Amino acid sequence: RWSQEEYQQLFDMVNFDLQTRASEEKDTKHGM
Repeated sequence: RWSQEEYQQLFDMVNFDLQTRASEEKDTKHGM
């Protein structure tokens, strides 16, 4: 079983990954 903290860490990591990709895509489109 996972603890609440473990879920929170995983959630934060996924969120950070999505935000990084989204900002990269915006930058790429803006460059074009």
